Amino acid sequence: MGYIEQSLAANETVVYKGKLSPYIFSSSLLFALLWIWAILVRVQPLIFFCGLLTLLSLISNAIRLRSAEFAVTTRRVVLKDGFLRRRTIEILLSKVEGAHVNQGIFGRMFNYGKLTVVGSGGTQQPFTKVEAPLTFRARMQDQIIIAEQREVITK
Repeated sequence: MGYIEQSLAANETVVYKGKLSPYIFSSSLLFALLWIWAILVRVQPLIFFCGLLTLLSLISNAIRLRSAEFAVTTRRVVLKDGFLRRRTIEILLSKVEGAHVNQGIFGRMFNYGKLTVVGSGGTQQPFTKVEAPLTFRARMQDQIIIAEQREVITK
């Protein structure tokens, strides 16, 4: 059970769950290519160094991929990143002012980007390399509209 499931309130359910893009492994791929080049050219000091960098990069990115959680619930937006140092943001849907999505050309091609959730008071929390950030933003906006309609009905 993940952080999001553990932090759900009574009668709160997860509507949409996002994740980090596998694109976070691009640095690992670059180190691996450099390692292969060092092996082919037989540069002994680089072989060990690049192999070590590749391994460390793979491990750290795999941990980051497994530990990051992004969700829209019926009441909140919950974003969590980090394993040893955890960074979380939980904003009630009624306190969300908006969400910004920044995607470069590779982000558009591979469907990842930087998602920044803006809470009331102007607090901004950016999360990078989120997979399908436009879908996440759309699900969040859907839930905000539903929450506003529920609030109008109960008044």
